[in-house]
Amino acid sequence: MSVLSFTSALLLSRCRLAECMLKSLSRLSSSSPSQLPRWFNLVPKSCHPYMELARLDKPIGTWLVYLPSTWSIALAANPGCLPDFGMLALFGVGALFMRGAGCTINDMMDRDIDAGVYRTKDRPIARGAVSMLNALKFLGFQLSGALLVLLQLNPESIFIGSCCLGLVFTYPLFKRFTYWPQLMLGMCRFSFK
Repeated sequence: MSVLSFTSALLLSRCRLAECMLKSLSRLSSSSPSQLPRWFNLVPKSCHPYMELARLDKPIGTWLVYLPSTWSIALAANPGCLPDFGMLALFGVGALFMRGAGCTINDMMDRDIDAGVYRTKDRPIARGAVSMLNALKFLGFQLSGALLVLLQLNPESIFIGSCCLGLVFTYPLFKRFTYWPQLMLGMCRFSFK
């Protein structure tokens, strides 16, 4: 009887943990523009559409780009030593810029489609909060920031980082020609490692 009680308690605690994790993930990937994070209020309202365009209100994608890099940096550290915190910060900033640039490119190319889809109709370009010209300028800013990060790395890393840029630009186009756009998205994701 005690084994059954222990098993029941263990399963219940795991269910509660899973429920808590799902709530956290749904909060991180919330698609409602009215549910912007509170820290957005620290920034002028004129910047909010650009922050939404870079998906700063939905950081899960940035984490998915950043975390493989952190594991690689941690595994490359000498045994018994902490990873290079400067490199971790550099890759964090790079992940923020590149994920934002990828989202901006996607929204620019899909603006007509996004306007007609319930889930995406409130994106900044689709709803008219950011013009195409301003989105292009913002994309240039993000890519310039990513380039500055990239230039801090060794030549091999610069080459690999440059190669992934083509995948970032072609993903939104790939969605128009196949039912498997996740394949291209996976290659984009893999190329950031």
